Amino acid sequence: MEKPPAPLSRPPWRTLLGICALSLGLEVLAPAHGHFGFDGFFGFNAVLALASCAGLAVLGRLLGRLVKRPEDYYDR
Repeated sequence: MEKPPAPLSRPPWRTLLGICALSLGLEVLAPAHGHFGFDGFFGFNAVLALASCAGLAVLGRLLGRLVKRPEDYYDR
C-alpha cells in the first residue's frame, strides 16, 4: 500500500483555482476601467497573466536550447 503524497509535493490546484476565482469575483465588485479600449473587458488581467506565463515558459525553453552544453563539456 502506497502512502499518499505529502501536501507540498503535489501542485496546490485547489488553492490556485480559489485564488483565480476570487480574483475574477473581485473584478465583478470593482470593475476595471481600461485605458486603451482592449484592456477593459472582463477577465483581461487573468488572460494577460496566462499569456505572459505561457510566453515566459516558451522563452525559457528556447533559451535553454540556446545555452545548452554537451554532457562532456566540463570533462574536456
